[in-house]
Amino acid sequence: MSNRLPLIDILKEKFSDYQIFLMTYDREWYEILKQRLDSRTWLFQELYRGVIEDDLEIPIWKQDKDYLEKAVDYLSNHELKASAVYLRNAFEVILKQFCNDNKVKITYKEESKKLTSDDFWQEVRKAKKTNGTLYVNQLLAFDVELYRNIIMNPLSHSRITGVFRQEIVDAIATIEKLKLALFPNNK
Repeated sequence: MSNRLPLIDILKEKFSDYQIFLMTYDREWYEILKQRLDSRTWLFQELYRGVIEDDLEIPIWKQDKDYLEKAVDYLSNHELKASAVYLRNAFEVILKQFCNDNKVKITYKEESKKLTSDDFWQEVRKAKKTNGTLYVNQLLAFDVELYRNIIMNPLSHSRITGVFRQEIVDAIATIEKLKLALFPNNK
């Protein structure tokens, strides 16, 4: 398992012209692959065991979606809290991917699991393009902060919080704008 990340680099560099079937039962490894491999060239699918009448097992094949797509799906099904949770996950993945791809330095913490989305967000806000302009302009940064405070953070916890559908719609649009600002070539 210590060769997981180098394997991703080898797949990208040496086998980009091949059709690859990579299967795993390890959810963490699957999520790492989704973050590190380009979703425009990789297809992520899940296979589950389903049970129908008389304990007859059937395979269930499902196309996986990224967190933003899941947030939109839950919103369309009127599951606002679930939509906000997936939106927060999307935000965190976008930040981490940007920091990884652009070698953005993050404050060191001995236990990397104690890094928060704010540790990444504060550095992303300061990141500049080669021409010296910020990736995230002031208005977008303001909107991200607003929706982190009223949607993504409160709805990710168990406390009772008032939520309005339109605010989640606007929060999703803001995170989509952030993704486009950070990854302009991934339309």
